Amino acid sequence: ITDKYNKRQDKEDKFYIVLDNKQVIENSDLLFKKKFDSADIQARLKVGDKVKVKTIGYRIHFLNLYPVLYEVKKVDKK
Repeated sequence: ITDKYNKRQDKEDKFYIVLDNKQVIENSDLLFKKKFDSADIQARLKVGDKVKVKTIGYRIHFLNLYPVLYEVKKVDKK
């Protein structure tokens, strides 16, 4: 993880994580994946952590859409 941040959109916070390969992914709750802890995940992750992530979706620039994180695991730094 090289960076993490949040953006306020209307009355909602959106969480984002920047990976080593410069890919930006969104960290939000997903009802159909039973993921309701995006704020907790964002708080636990630190810049410099090595992680393996699973995402759903694609980056669509003109719609301002990002792949959405649904699973993250910390891995040993090598």
